[in-house]
Amino acid sequence: MRGRTILSIGIGLFVGAAMAGCTSEAPTVETEQIHGVVESVAQAFSIGDIPAYAAGFTDAGLLDDQDVARADFLKMDPAEFGGLPVKITEWGDTVVDGDKATAEVVMEIGDTWVNGYTLHLLKQDELWRLDAGVESDTYSFPLPDGVTPVDVELIDFAFAFDDITEAPQAFDLRNNGEQEHEAVLFRLDEAHNAAELVDLVLSSEGPEGPEGVEFIAAASALPGQDARLLLKQPLLPGEYAFMCFFDDTTDPGHIHLEKGMVKTFTVEESTS
Repeated sequence: MRGRTILSIGIGLFVGAAMAGCTSEAPTVETEQIHGVVESVAQAFSIGDIPAYAAGFTDAGLLDDQDVARADFLKMDPAEFGGLPVKITEWGDTVVDGDKATAEVVMEIGDTWVNGYTLHLLKQDELWRLDAGVESDTYSFPLPDGVTPVDVELIDFAFAFDDITEAPQAFDLRNNGEQEHEAVLFRLDEAHNAAELVDLVLSSEGPEGPEGVEFIAAASALPGQDARLLLKQPLLPGEYAFMCFFDDTTDPGHIHLEKGMVKTFTVEESTS
C-alpha cells in the first residue's frame, strides 16, 4: 500500500444517483451539465471503463485524482480499477463563475461511510470536466440527530484525539500539519500488536491490506483544512487504528505511516 492507493479507491471516485433535492445558484442547464458529468464519471468507474472515466477530467484533474498522467492512467489494467459503489445522496450548492464551477456533494461510499466534498470543474470546449481540487475542499454536511463526532487532529506525523469512551459514528478531522494527511480507518485482529500490523500493511501488495486488517473508511485534508467522516453505523467493539499513507514531501520514497503516523484505539462492549 503506497501513496494515495487507499483514497483512490473511494474518495475521488463516484457512483451517481438522482439529482432530486439539490440546491444550486447556477443556471439550471449548467447545473444539469455539471451533475451529468459527475454521474458519467461515476458510471465509468462502476463498470471499469477507464477511457470514459478519464474523459470526464481535465489533465490536471485526472492527475490530482489518480496521481498519474493521463497516458499512464489509460494503460491501467481495468481489473484493478473501479468496483467500490459510491452513491451521491445529496447535492449542496452548485456555483458557476464563467468557465469554472464548484459543486458540493455528499457521497455514500460502499456500505460503510459517508464523506462530503466540494468538486471543482472547468469548462473546456463547451464541456464541463472535473478539475484539480476534487479532493482538496471538504463540504461539511450536517450529521444525523444524536451523532456527536470525535475530534481528530492530524499533524506531521501523528494523530491526536481524546480517549474514546463509546462506539463512535463520526470523526471531525483537522489538519494542523504542514503536509496533506489522510485518516484511513482499519479494524485490527487480535493476533498482532500495532507494530506488527504496521509492518504487515507496509508490505501488503494490494489496497485492501493483509489478512487481519479490515479497511473501514477514509478521509483526507489539506493543511489548515477540516474534513468530516461519517460511518453508516457506529463502530462495533474491537481494536481500530488510523493510518496515513501519503508520501512525505520532505523525504521522497517514504510515506507518513513509516514516520509513525498511526494511532490505535479500542471500542469496548457497551455496559448499558
